[in-house]
Amino acid sequence: MKIRFVLIFIIICFLFTACAVEPEAGAIPTVEEVLQKRENVTEHEAEVFCRDKGGKIETWQDGSVYCIMPQGYGCDPIEFYRGICGAFEK
Repeated sequence: MKIRFVLIFIIICFLFTACAVEPEAGAIPTVEEVLQKRENVTEHEAEVFCRDKGGKIETWQDGSVYCIMPQGYGCDPIEFYRGICGAFEK
């Protein structure tokens, strides 16, 4: 009786393992690709990132743009995206 349960367990484990999906090559970005993306970020991407983190975009009269967080600090959206300023976790 125990052998039957062990065999059924092994078969079930085998079926779940056989159905596991491996990510396609290139589907997961490399560290270098992520760092390059951070260096080549567009203003739009940086502003979307600011909003996703709870901030708002402000354009001042002199034309400068800032990502203002609810805690009161703010900085250039691209610098915020790159992690140069602000207190957040990516």
